[in-house]
Amino acid sequence: MNTFSPTIWGMDAVAASRAATGLLGKAIAGQSTVIAFDTAFNAVALLFVIAAPVLIVIKIGLSRYARTRVARSPAAEEPSLMPHSARPNNAAAELPGVPTKPCHREAYVT
Repeated sequence: MNTFSPTIWGMDAVAASRAATGLLGKAIAGQSTVIAFDTAFNAVALLFVIAAPVLIVIKIGLSRYARTRVARSPAAEEPSLMPHSARPNNAAAELPGVPTKPCHREAYVT
């Protein structure tokens, strides 16, 4: 007597074949989902491992480029780009939007 035969549990051969195919399909779908998740996880992890240092290098390079560009530009000598303590006394009058009156509230009341 064959104990592994599906017909012992009351299924005929066609129904047992369909049931086995369905169970096998569910098992394969579950395994393919796990494999797809594993592949996606590895791809995202690799992206972060590669992208993070690349972004840091780009940021450092852009800041160095901007620093050398500002240092070489003739506009760096204009009073508008100089710190307030390094400006000449009449530099505020040359800048649009900079008040020439003292910065006290009472001085602006008319």
